[in-house]
Amino acid sequence: MKETVHAADNAAPLGPYSHGKTDGALLCTAGQIPVTPDGDVLSDAPIGTQTQQALENVERILDAAGLECADVRKTTCT
Repeated sequence: MKETVHAADNAAPLGPYSHGKTDGALLCTAGQIPVTPDGDVLSDAPIGTQTQQALENVERILDAAGLECADVRKTTCT
């Protein structure tokens, strides 16, 4: 059974999205953007700052699912 993962420390998704979905064995996230926990999108910030924020958001999603960065097996960045 699929469950929606909600990271309480992240801003609400912008649009009809969720932070992630899991079936208990696999967690999927997509389209993580540089949005602060307060909901501010860092679109004018330097790319390093944007990247750091997006990765912190992913870490909070992993934590909400009971996982950590060491559990990540595949990621794609475009």
